[in-house]
Amino acid sequence: MSGLPLQLVDPFRQASLGAEYQGELPFDKMPRLRALLVEQCEGSVRYRLRFSQPGSRRYCLEGEVETLVSLPCQRCFRPALHQVEGRFCFELVETEAQVDLVEDGCEALLVTDERISLVGLLEDEVLLGLPAIAVHDDIAACEGSDWQQWMAQEQGKLLNENAGDEDNPFAALAGLKDTLASKEGKE
Repeated sequence: MSGLPLQLVDPFRQASLGAEYQGELPFDKMPRLRALLVEQCEGSVRYRLRFSQPGSRRYCLEGEVETLVSLPCQRCFRPALHQVEGRFCFELVETEAQVDLVEDGCEALLVTDERISLVGLLEDEVLLGLPAIAVHDDIAACEGSDWQQWMAQEQGKLLNENAGDEDNPFAALAGLKDTLASKEGKE
């Protein structure tokens, strides 16, 4: 096992050689990920990549990523920590026609330019593992935030609305029904 090459590599050659890579890649090497993180967030992604050639015309890349990222909470906008873990298995293919022939348990990785960026591939896998909406796991972590104050106000409004029948929109319909019924009785 060796350090991850930062330049583009020929994945088919890597698979023929049975190359393996393991280590840590700093967030600074992943600009798309870095743009989503809380500004002062430092860290790295632990990774493991293993190329293989299980068949004469079959090339595979298996890997794992793991990291802890700090994203802005969408309720209170303070940093919220999220664990990202992912495993992946790609079968390397050169044409669109080969995509349909990929065996179960693997996804097709279409290699059209003969070379790929392993750093970009790892960054893609971490991005796919991020939560769709980043929030604190424990709502108490947002306590004192504008969001908490807004939620308390809204809950108070709901309680007040449900307290009396006159505020109930269905009570108004019931009154209208009674009025219509009494008019029909007079005619």
